[in-house]
Amino acid sequence: MRSDLMIVIRDIIDERTLKPKKAAYKLGLTQSQVNYIQIGEIEKISIDILMKSLFRLGFRFRSFYQNKQLSIDVWSFKSH
Repeated sequence: MRSDLMIVIRDIIDERTLKPKKAAYKLGLTQSQVNYIQIGEIEKISIDILMKSLFRLGFRFRSFYQNKQLSIDVWSFKSH
């Protein structure tokens, strides 16, 4: 799951053409952490940091368990 979240964040940073310094500011991370995300250094970034980063990019999550299935809904709460 961490690798999938890193790929999504990397793609959003690329799509929004955020430079590393701007991405770090927007995500509340260091430039080193943004670099780890961009190069896929999965062991250096926790899932908590990734979830908070997606939150700061405008995404919300809701997980639920029903009929022996775990699901996670993700939606954007603001336009960019």
